[in-house]
Amino acid sequence: MAKYQIVLNSDMGESFGNWHIGPDHLMQYLSAVNLACGFHAGDPNVMYNSVEAAKQYGVSVGAHPGFRDLQGFGRRMMDLTPEEVYNDTLYQMGALDAFMRVKDMKITHINPHGELDPLVSDSEPHARAFLKAIKDYQDDMILVTEEKALIYKMAQEEGVRVLRVGYPDLKYASDGSFAIDREKKPLEPNEIVEQSVRMIKEKKALAVDGSYFDIHVDVLAYHSDVPNAEEILSALRKRLAEEDIAVVSLSNYFL
Repeated sequence: MAKYQIVLNSDMGESFGNWHIGPDHLMQYLSAVNLACGFHAGDPNVMYNSVEAAKQYGVSVGAHPGFRDLQGFGRRMMDLTPEEVYNDTLYQMGALDAFMRVKDMKITHINPHGELDPLVSDSEPHARAFLKAIKDYQDDMILVTEEKALIYKMAQEEGVRVLRVGYPDLKYASDGSFAIDREKKPLEPNEIVEQSVRMIKEKKALAVDGSYFDIHVDVLAYHSDVPNAEEILSALRKRLAEEDIAVVSLSNYFL
């Protein structure tokens, strides 16, 4: 039995119409995917095909709800009330679940997309609405979020199962905050692999200033729209095997 284990995760199903992003075959390197639910990306055809691919590759599927903002890809902040967050989250979970049910599959987890993430992570009223949507719809669904987020603590207090996520392919500041690079350029695979192993085994992450900070992760998330994403994920899987780190599905967390 491996000494360490990790869930490898990525946002997928984010194509829309003729716009294609994140090829489904990358799922072969992952153990869990977050699928767009039609608001920021993902139309009915994309959702159907993405769920079918997830079943083919044997990865667990989570909902990836976002703002209703196709043009901005859900990355522009919207002034939603907590009630709107609740209703929008229910709507999106239900949309994805329809495709899951016809494939005899169950949503295992949920991870908010884009600017919905900081809204529900850091605002208590919005976090409470998001957690209520989870509990009302499927109370065994796992929330995947950062350990430092307010919603992480609130989920534990409210009985929502929660796992901690880290992002090895993003640059971190020494305080644990990170910046998303809007220009998707090829990344150095070895740097990302080293950061991944460091997060798992040492519970540390390297910041851009050369310092290290503490981080605890159950899930490592990677961006499927990076041009050399397959090179990165392939190198990662090889290194994890060498380090005796088991890659597990989020389905393993269901009792």
